[in-house]
Amino acid sequence: MKTFPIVVAAVAWVAWMLATPAAANEEADRLKLKALSEEAGLLLDEVAVLQPKTEKLAKEGEQLDAVEQQLRADSNAMNEAANKYSEANKGLERAIQEHAQ
Repeated sequence: MKTFPIVVAAVAWVAWMLATPAAANEEADRLKLKALSEEAGLLLDEVAVLQPKTEKLAKEGEQLDAVEQQLRADSNAMNEAANKYSEANKGLERAIQEHAQ
């Protein structure tokens, strides 16, 4: 019976040694999960702050697209007018040269 306390102590020590890494891993996993949860919360907070800005920028982008289309149309009209002017000017220059001869 004197060996019983030693065997119990040895079994307890082995159980403790086997459980300690698992408990340490469990604690590490818990800490990682907590850190990830906190990071997710921070990201959600940042999204909440950025969402109104995102919506504002999206509206501005749509407005800029509309303005760009109008500018392109205006630019094409200006190019056409410039081309017509150039052609008319060439015609006048030819008429002047013909008349001068």
